[in-house]
Amino acid sequence: GLVWLDLRSNDITSAGAVNLADALRSNESLHTLYLQNNDLGEQGGVAVAEALRENKSLSCLHLDTTKLQGMACSDIFKSLQVNPSLTELSLCSNSCDQGAQHLAEALRVNTHLTCLSMFYAAISTERGVDLCAALARNSSLTRIDLARNWLKDEGACAMAEVIQVNRVIQY
Repeated sequence: GLVWLDLRSNDITSAGAVNLADALRSNESLHTLYLQNNDLGEQGGVAVAEALRENKSLSCLHLDTTKLQGMACSDIFKSLQVNPSLTELSLCSNSCDQGAQHLAEALRVNTHLTCLSMFYAAISTERGVDLCAALARNSSLTRIDLARNWLKDEGACAMAEVIQVNRVIQY
């Protein structure tokens, strides 16, 4: 079956995302899905999150610049607590701060995710510190991109602690 699908910049809206998510739930062959630069929005993001709870084959998911925020990001992060296959997740250029507490919770228990890209994802200092606390305990994540967020000095201090205790992350 199909193992790699690139649908970047195809004017896909939440309606298309819901249909794709329905297909993902039972798909057993797709490993990589690129959906960057589409208008998935909240409804599409929530549908993708629901599919991630059931899908056992997808290992790489790119949702950069898909107009996700709030509930969609929260649900995607919550799905990481139960998804057994996702190793790479990219949510760059979305508004993920409100859902970042769920990301921190997921990183404490997720043992599969190895690469997380959150470039320009509107992560605040407070949420960045929460993420760092989770990263200090996470043993699977080897690469993380938090560039162009609002971590500030407090976030940098928290990341310095992560660097001292986490020997898995490649900086």
